[in-house]
Amino acid sequence: MFSFASCSVRKMSYLLPLLLGGVMLLLGIEEAHKNQALLNQGLVATGTVVGMDTLHGYNGSQPIVRFSTLDTRSVQKVFANPLGSRYQTGEKVPVLYHPQNPLQAKIYSTNGLYAPMLLSFVLTLLFWSIALLVLIRHRRITSISSTAHSVSDQSAA
Repeated sequence: MFSFASCSVRKMSYLLPLLLGGVMLLLGIEEAHKNQALLNQGLVATGTVVGMDTLHGYNGSQPIVRFSTLDTRSVQKVFANPLGSRYQTGEKVPVLYHPQNPLQAKIYSTNGLYAPMLLSFVLTLLFWSIALLVLIRHRRITSISSTAHSVSDQSAA
């Protein structure tokens, strides 16, 4: 019967990067589904960068864009900027938005649509590679250890 008490931390050390990779994969898949829905149902508007949000910018600053919907609602939103593209105040940018929920919007560019999803997939590969390396290292140490024990058992006999 399996028990966590019988497993050492070293034997289980590959599980954390394996789980983190799984979480990143799920986030990437969710982002891909959101993008596809937005591409299928979304409308394109021209927005204007009205400022930059440096408080919440994890990679420099994030553009604050104002755009008008087809039914003339004015919307202002801070957009994620994962690859740190440089936007200038007053710059015109295409915005893809959902007609029923205009706050569900992205800057209509490769960076705006695909960078978060690609980042998730790259992190998935990174975490899974770490898990694989840890597992291979553990197997190699276990193999060397068992070979050393069998050699010492043979010499004792």
